[in-house]
Amino acid sequence: MDGIPHFDSTFLNSLAAAFHARRRLLNERACRIDLARSCKLEDGEQCERLEIEISGVVGKGPVLRVHAKADRFLWMDAWCPTPLGTMWRWTQEGYMTDGSGPRHFTQAVEATYDLLGEVTPGRTDTLNDVWKEIFNPGRA
Repeated sequence: MDGIPHFDSTFLNSLAAAFHARRRLLNERACRIDLARSCKLEDGEQCERLEIEISGVVGKGPVLRVHAKADRFLWMDAWCPTPLGTMWRWTQEGYMTDGSGPRHFTQAVEATYDLLGEVTPGRTDTLNDVWKEIFNPGRA
């Protein structure tokens, strides 16, 4: 993770800058941290998004992916690989509340990654608690 990707969206720029500012602390806990901009065609329109991937030892430790869009939509996916497949998998998505900003986002990403080592196949729901204050349940 060398630089901060640039986005047309002020919201995505603020999330990327906040996350990038915390990279040193995350580097102490993770082996690989990727921060990237991607553009995809959705419903006939170009849609840019921030993509974050954090992992421990590749192929051995838990992996966390977070995607954010300019409309404040977040998608998260985490899993723990094993030699025979996947021990557990967790996925969550929703819109960030208007009161949640880059600091809340970064804190939630870090807290989620820190919890991954404690997650077991029957207890992935503990990761939802980290995001409950950030998501707007009424927005579709």
